[in-house]
Amino acid sequence: MSHFEQRGDETVVHSGADARRRLTELGIDVGALESALDAGDVAARQADDFSPVTAAGTMRWFETVRTLRQRLAESGWTCSDVRNSPRAIDPTGREGLLAVRGNAATGRIDGDPKTARPRGNASSRSVRVNGQLMMDVVVAALADMAGERALGVRTWFLLYYRSEADELRAEVSLPVAISDQGVVEDWAERIILEPRTFGAPLSLPRDAGGGDDVEFEIVSR
Repeated sequence: MSHFEQRGDETVVHSGADARRRLTELGIDVGALESALDAGDVAARQADDFSPVTAAGTMRWFETVRTLRQRLAESGWTCSDVRNSPRAIDPTGREGLLAVRGNAATGRIDGDPKTARPRGNASSRSVRVNGQLMMDVVVAALADMAGERALGVRTWFLLYYRSEADELRAEVSLPVAISDQGVVEDWAERIILEPRTFGAPLSLPRDAGGGDDVEFEIVSR
């Protein structure tokens, strides 16, 4: 078992057998995560010189989300698009999982990962709900977050980063603080996945190393 404490006792980091154990406790199939990450990498490779510069990252995110939700559905998870932010909800209705691109510290046991882009309103609200739930505050404090509060959902991020060294790193982590600019500032728990390697490709995906992508939430007017 590998276990690492970061920033005192504030962030618990799991890796190796400990990570697999923790994922099992959460009802998250490691195979579903691996399938989603691999499918996203295949999708990103479809972007070429004729594609928009954001295509690889966007295609990766689309297919990662789709495959993640499809595979988790085999274990009874359901799709949720609260405020048009696509995520999966576990059979108890208490845990949610959202795919998000991270920075280069993602998947590193001693890293301090952040989201690659500022988060939109829906996922920012979910992070704030996580923080409130961690502090066990009274329900009234969450009155303006009715959708999330009604379920008491904790929203985990499947954070991923595609490096230029033919490695895709990822972790399932629980964000609990976010800045006014939409950048996650703190994590209560990080579950580090084994890196995905793909051999020597003919060409790297165009989003390798943190290329431009688009992650968005559709806002109804």
